[in-house]
Amino acid sequence: MNIKQLSSDGKTAYLIKPILKVLQEAGGRLDRSEIKARIADMDDRISG
Repeated sequence: MNIKQLSSDGKTAYLIKPILKVLQEAGGRLDRSEIKARIADMDDRISG
């Protein structure tokens, strides 16, 4: 699956679980750039 081919709603649905996981692991507060970097590290299909 290519993330770039998903609709806006599809991208949101795909990213919501990784975002929540990253925030939970960090204690709930991160900068946007840090969230993006951590998610990119978790999933090779997501670029930072």
